Amino acid sequence: MNFSANPYERSSAEAANEWNHVYAQHKGSLYRDRHWLWAIFPEIFPLPPHYKGDLDTRTFVCHCGKVTAISSALVNEVNMHGLNLRACCCPVCEYKIVYQSTYVYTPGRPTRGEEVPFPPRTGNFWVLDIGCGTGSLAFPLLEKNSQVRLLSLDYSEEAIKVLKSRDRYSEEMIVGKICDITSLPNLSTICAQLATQFTPSPVFYYATMVFVLSALKDSNAVKTAISNVLSVLTNNGVLLIYDYAEGDYRERKFSVREQSSHNCLSMNQKNYYLGATYLRGEGTRATFFYLEALKELCSELGVVHEALVRTKEEYNRKTRERWVKKYLLIKVRKPSHG
Repeated sequence: MNFSANPYERSSAEAANEWNHVYAQHKGSLYRDRHWLWAIFPEIFPLPPHYKGDLDTRTFVCHCGKVTAISSALVNEVNMHGLNLRACCCPVCEYKIVYQSTYVYTPGRPTRGEEVPFPPRTGNFWVLDIGCGTGSLAFPLLEKNSQVRLLSLDYSEEAIKVLKSRDRYSEEMIVGKICDITSLPNLSTICAQLATQFTPSPVFYYATMVFVLSALKDSNAVKTAISNVLSVLTNNGVLLIYDYAEGDYRERKFSVREQSSHNCLSMNQKNYYLGATYLRGEGTRATFFYLEALKELCSELGVVHEALVRTKEEYNRKTRERWVKKYLLIKVRKPSHG
């Protein structure tokens, strides 16, 4: 493949090839399964047995159109193992997300790294998993939520190969496909094909983009990707976005490294200045977004119900170093007339 002279101007196909190299080298070890996503996406991830009120989101955005404060959405529930748990429930349509993992929770017993069978499916609640990688969102979700099925998309062929090679992969619950999310015909074709595989035809109530937008070429690609995803959601469907935010410690590292090369380009389109884009060593992109700028862009495409920066401070006891991680969380709804 012939690459563009300016690495920041590489096409989606060229960027996919960079990710292919990354996934071919690291296989399934590149990203750990993200069991912590319940803290930001309670709309699809059940609250775990060890939940103690430590959510990093303020709202529960239901696919029926109702937005509820987390404190008002919490209910008591008994799960399949007889555990008394907290769960999020919409007060209007009574959509409820209950922790249904086949793992039997024991207080004080570590669970990290354990893989358990998926619980039997109890529904056909479809989630669109954009930039799925090797299943770091899909597998934890299927472990804990028996209602969901997933269409998992990534533009890296190698990522989809690794996803499909995982032991618990089954197209009864998760369908992995190669897709350039900036191409609406590509996305629409895949959704149409899925409708021939399942009865009833899949309806997408939620979509997720976790560290997806930061890998795209520019603000035009970001806007196109968001628009395309919203277009295939059901009316009032919700897109859940999580990505790097301005001020993250990694941005400062990139800035110092590239200060003299002047190849740190901003994402610009018309009056948009979404953030600064850097290249990792293997050629993949990382953009650190301004919250208000990305929120404004999303507001042009749908209804933004929540937009915040999640800050995590970490400390290395050995080196006595502290660093701050910053991420943005945005929940945007497809208008009922859209």
